[in-house]
Amino acid sequence: MLITKSTKIIYRNEVGGEIEFSPFSAYFVENIEEETKNNITTNKTNLIHGENYISNTLESRYISLSGLIDKNSTTKALIRNLTKVVNPTLKGKLIYQNENEVKEIEVIPEQIPDINANGGLIRYEVSLMACNPFWKNTEKTEYLALFMPMLTFPLVIEQEEGMVFSLKDSVLETEFNNQGDVESGVRVLFKARGGTVQNPKIMNDLTGEFIKLNYSMEKGDSIEVISYPEKKKVTVNSTINGFRYLDIESNFFNLLVGKNKLSYIADENTINLDVIVYYTPRFLGV
Repeated sequence: MLITKSTKIIYRNEVGGEIEFSPFSAYFVENIEEETKNNITTNKTNLIHGENYISNTLESRYISLSGLIDKNSTTKALIRNLTKVVNPTLKGKLIYQNENEVKEIEVIPEQIPDINANGGLIRYEVSLMACNPFWKNTEKTEYLALFMPMLTFPLVIEQEEGMVFSLKDSVLETEFNNQGDVESGVRVLFKARGGTVQNPKIMNDLTGEFIKLNYSMEKGDSIEVISYPEKKKVTVNSTINGFRYLDIESNFFNLLVGKNKLSYIADENTINLDVIVYYTPRFLGV
């Protein structure tokens, strides 16, 4: 991993403890190494040269940070803080920042940080494991359909012209790019903002897959569908388990790398439906 003057590596544990590793912090970073192996499954057929490819999956990512701890009157406290924050009993997040981008990855320390004093220098090494091997970018948002409020105050309604309270920004088909290195899951939010909606549906037009909910939405209802590789969930109005409303032919789809085309519809009153798609690009490196 390339380290420049603008590079910051921040480790943040699940209870909010945080340490910055950078060329200008008390934890000067010299080296960052990563390793992720590709697990390739094959089989061997008699009298055939080589092997037959079946599938492949990435294994966990291992990350190692090493460098120097600033040697001054607070050195003892710095060492204590490193051990306290990079705590093997707590999960954490590693955040990579430079002047152009921010990426993060969920990790857990493999062990207590290794501290060594050598020749007047105090060296540290931090070893982390990421069960999900992908670095992630910030979550992206695509509005497929949205009611836009038009009210302003003080409110003046012309007697002859009337008043527009809201406009519907609606495109039944939306194209956008997943700039990650691999497919990305999606989180879809359906909202019945304009009135009732019957059986909302979102479609991946490039693959033919779709997610449909057989549910009669009243005005104000919302349905959230999470379709991540590691997590599938359907929630109605933030609390109700909505899996029972999932149409039997539905598929939890991913976004392809590069161009994607999504569309939406409902059996009745599509005009009343807000549809918002959230996704997080995933990367093989920073």
